[in-house]
Amino acid sequence: MAASWPAFGANFPSPLRLLRGEQAGHETPISSEKDLSHACLLLHRLAEPAPPETPSQVAIDLNYTKLSAADVSDLVRALEAAAANLSGLSLRLMHTHLAPDCAVELTRALCSHDRLTALLLNLAYNDIGEEASQQVADCLSHSHSLTALSLSLSHAKVGSRAAKQVAKLLAQSTSITALELSLSTNQLEAEGVQQVAKVLTQAHKLTSLSLNLSDVNLEALSAGKVAELLNTHPHLTSLALLFDANPLGAEGLRHVGVVFSVPSNLRSLSLSLSNTSIESADAIRLTESLLSNSQLSSVSLNFASNSISAEGVEEIAKLLSLASHIRCLTLDLSRLDFRNPTARKVAELLSQNTSIVSLTLRLRESRIGAKGATQVIQQLLARAPHLASLSLDLAFTSVSDQTVARLATVLARNTTLGSLSLELKSTLITTVGVIALGKALAMNTHLTSLFLDLSCK
Repeated sequence: MAASWPAFGANFPSPLRLLRGEQAGHETPISSEKDLSHACLLLHRLAEPAPPETPSQVAIDLNYTKLSAADVSDLVRALEAAAANLSGLSLRLMHTHLAPDCAVELTRALCSHDRLTALLLNLAYNDIGEEASQQVADCLSHSHSLTALSLSLSHAKVGSRAAKQVAKLLAQSTSITALELSLSTNQLEAEGVQQVAKVLTQAHKLTSLSLNLSDVNLEALSAGKVAELLNTHPHLTSLALLFDANPLGAEGLRHVGVVFSVPSNLRSLSLSLSNTSIESADAIRLTESLLSNSQLSSVSLNFASNSISAEGVEEIAKLLSLASHIRCLTLDLSRLDFRNPTARKVAELLSQNTSIVSLTLRLRESRIGAKGATQVIQQLLARAPHLASLSLDLAFTSVSDQTVARLATVLARNTTLGSLSLELKSTLITTVGVIALGKALAMNTHLTSLFLDLSCK
């Protein structure tokens, strides 16, 4: 079973994507547990002599489980026992009432592992505080085996001074090349945010960086300064910036767009801008700026929950359809006010760009209706043979059995798609639609990777 993880950046190296459940792992399968006692048992089993098929990648999801000091001690002992056979770990401890000293104790245990190369550690929504957050970062910075790290300190009572120190310590690592750092929903001042970006430019080992600064009351000028600092990093080739729920507006977006229109070492850029008070003209101008940079082959744009009109959405799609240098594209149009004709036009335009081999289109909680969803599916699955990978998010829409019947038909005939992800959570699909989809999947012998969410909530 693959374990999910918040995707801070869409184009990160396989160890982090594998642990998040975004990438099939044929050579290193993942074991996943959501119960503390079972998780400890799994880790202790890793300490035993094991056959080759035993996974060395483990995902433990204890979110919303109240952890006492004794629980943490049990987990520490289990992690220490598994040290010799554990190369990848996802440890999700959000909303666990984790005490600051327990967070440090856990991190120290993890950093004693000589084989651990990929770690996802989610400490969000715990009162970690200033001192403990720095101690956690200090431990991680001294690990000589970690090459890929995802650390979430969201809503963890981390202020500007501690955030800067956390970033500075992680930047001193001599082994980490891929870093995802989430500092969202903390009280960070404008100067503090800029200092975080500044010290990360000194992380000379980094080639991939994702920085989550959502909901930190980021000012327009500060967003531009963060972008400017990180765009000059001498070794970064992949960058993801999450500015969601900050009042950037037109001015902030203009600064960001100007910065990334200038070619640099970056080949992959992800910008998450949901709920940032931007309008159609702002989003169009940003898209134009980014696409003027022909060095970018992978682009991800999240415009969800903004005041972008149907005409604005179509113009953005038109610009993207003409970008012949883009190979991988992610476009998030969730919770925007447009209907099925616009959805059809967006899918039609994007399918015309034959340079795109990997496409993610998110239309979650949109008002496109069953007809719009059917037209999107028809266009992208039946009329875009250049796509090798497709991810569609139609969750919380009016997708019905009729839509799924059309999906089943085109999916059974598709011979070019290798990877497919469908988010159909909380739609109008019944058992009839599920059975039809199952039969179509059984007939398709070309898919090598599949993710399907048909859950009700």
